[in-house]
Amino acid sequence: MPTESAISDLTRQMTDAFNRRDFDSVAALYSQSAVWDTSAIGLGVHEGQEAVLAFHEDWQRAYEDYEMVITDFEEIGNGITITLPERSRG
Repeated sequence: MPTESAISDLTRQMTDAFNRRDFDSVAALYSQSAVWDTSAIGLGVHEGQEAVLAFHEDWQRAYEDYEMVITDFEEIGNGITITLPERSRG
């Protein structure tokens, strides 16, 4: 299991790749069984690496300028990380 420092590094790498719109690098950081849960904002649950990547691409396509800023995250076990994003400035 990755250390807290490794999780911090991976979270930063994912955020940086997302902001560069480098979706291949974003996808490489997710497992095949990744889940991106946006149900709290009415956008559903995206299961699997391909579905998560498609969601990211579709989301950013809607914005000319978009930046993800993570204000906090927590590794809750079994490789699951919860991130708390700052409100988007898109």
